[in-house]
Amino acid sequence: MPAGDYRFRDTWAEAEGSGKRLISGRVRYGAGEFYGGTRHYVQLAPVMRPMPLISFEASYEYNDVALPQGAFTTHVVNGRMNFNVSNKWLTTTIAQHDSASSRHVVFFRLDYIFRPGDNVFFVFNQTTEPGTSAVDHRDRAVMLKWTYALDF
Repeated sequence: MPAGDYRFRDTWAEAEGSGKRLISGRVRYGAGEFYGGTRHYVQLAPVMRPMPLISFEASYEYNDVALPQGAFTTHVVNGRMNFNVSNKWLTTTIAQHDSASSRHVVFFRLDYIFRPGDNVFFVFNQTTEPGTSAVDHRDRAVMLKWTYALDF
């Protein structure tokens, strides 16, 4: 993309079902200005919540982009699972594939809430991208984060 200032304007229509139901989700269609060209997209995001403590989410996004430099389409697929053992122990796992970069992402977070507003997070993140040789490039991160609120 050439360096410069770009305007982004997006208009969309969306329908969303209640998250309190066993099966819900969202559908969105949108279009707008995108890096000096246009983008049309469709997003589908079904959610299944078989029990109050667990949910499965999927999302698919199709982008049709037309730029002065050329046109392309992308497909982005996400999967997400939330498992909350209790109000204090929460987990999130996400997997993503992006067709434009052929990148895969896996993310896992364990959240322990030891007091309202105070948490300990354990996070694992891995990104895999195609390499220039026969070996893919992998970037991994393991993090531990502690938040503590001081009450005055």
